[in-house]
Amino acid sequence: MNEEEIKKLFETLDTNHNGVIERDELISGLRLLHLPTDPAMVDKFFDSADDNKDGVINEAEFLQFMNERKKDLRKLFDVMDKNHHGVLTEEEITELVHSAGLKTDKKQIESLILRADTDGNHEIDFHEFCQFLSLLPFTNVDEVLSVWQKAVALDIGEEFAIPPDHADRNMETISKYLLAGGIAGMISRSATAPLDRLKIILQTSNTNQGIVKSFTNIYHQEGVKGYWRGNLANVIKIFPESGIRFLSFESYKRMLFPESDPLRLGPFEKLLAGGLAGATSQISIYPMEVVRARLAVAGPGVYSGIGDVITQTIKKEGPMTFYKGLLPSLAGIFPYAAIDFAIYDHLKGMYIQRKKGKVSSGENTGISIWVLLGCGAISSSIGQLASYPLDVVRRRLQVQGVQKDAEQYKNGFDVISKIWKRDGPLGLYRGMLPNLMKVVPSMAISYAVYESLKKRLQID
Repeated sequence: MNEEEIKKLFETLDTNHNGVIERDELISGLRLLHLPTDPAMVDKFFDSADDNKDGVINEAEFLQFMNERKKDLRKLFDVMDKNHHGVLTEEEITELVHSAGLKTDKKQIESLILRADTDGNHEIDFHEFCQFLSLLPFTNVDEVLSVWQKAVALDIGEEFAIPPDHADRNMETISKYLLAGGIAGMISRSATAPLDRLKIILQTSNTNQGIVKSFTNIYHQEGVKGYWRGNLANVIKIFPESGIRFLSFESYKRMLFPESDPLRLGPFEKLLAGGLAGATSQISIYPMEVVRARLAVAGPGVYSGIGDVITQTIKKEGPMTFYKGLLPSLAGIFPYAAIDFAIYDHLKGMYIQRKKGKVSSGENTGISIWVLLGCGAISSSIGQLASYPLDVVRRRLQVQGVQKDAEQYKNGFDVISKIWKRDGPLGLYRGMLPNLMKVVPSMAISYAVYESLKKRLQID
């Protein structure tokens, strides 16, 4: 990188244009470039670049650091360029990865090359090498490869929920991530609770009142607070659900794939471990799902609160009532996850191919978080189309016994049969519209709160 390119990069990182790069600006820049933001790595960058130790990096310090980095990178590049042709080929990178003891396949090697190859010739020259890795203060080939692979993992968009290198972190840091994610989930679910309650009412109703009529009926019968009936039960389950899913995901990865690096599982391995983790957490918190559904469909005066739902249900129907609808709920996990994952990955891949940016021109080489949210919203919506009928089935089973005149069902197949005979296939999609309406605002609110909390908790 020449001096002009370095100055453009400095201007890109200096987002508030005050002439210095602050810690938060560097972290934001690394995240936008889809590079790892480990606190230790950020600390090392500032230790190396901040000559006067004033906690910020001015342009002169940045220029000096980048010029020194270029010299270090030259040495590393020459070591990695085994055949001394001036480029890193697929064969050389494969040999380096294997010699470092990292397990990977041809597709993952291609992903490594794609991540740094800005001109699309399937080779990495020194200029591309510098563009990609100049901001990261590593010192040897193994660190280069580790950072490179983490950068590829970040392109999957996993950092939003739990950082890709979470298996290396201590429990205090992991707890902070879970706390931030839990609070973000509570706020986003509370913000979209009116749409969620409307969805459940439509799912469990046999009348064709329509969305507007059903929505206004809530207000006329219960007032504004009626839109949040059942929301407390919904947010209470977030923390245990997140914790169980996280811990079981780690356990399933190690139990099912003991020979694999848990940080670098393939798509199928992640899908299987993630689906089983989702099933485990669903089983654990399912009784609260039933409580939430019953509160949502019950009219005023039926239940006084969560405790009353539990007491009345056990007294009248027995404790196993809290697991009604569990099987269709579990059956919907893998189809939804598979479709969501596949479409998300495909959309993101298409965007990467069409919008490759360059650090040297001051453009963002990563993917905007709003693009990731857009891909997530589309993939999630399509995934729900496939699994939504099973959601309707479980809701019908969950609320049996709440409404005296409601239709009774023997099992999930009976639910499908009766809905199909009365309303046709569209009956299995009752409430789908308000469900889709809440996807984008829920994801946007959750992300905004999550990012704000990460800064307050000092985690990245």
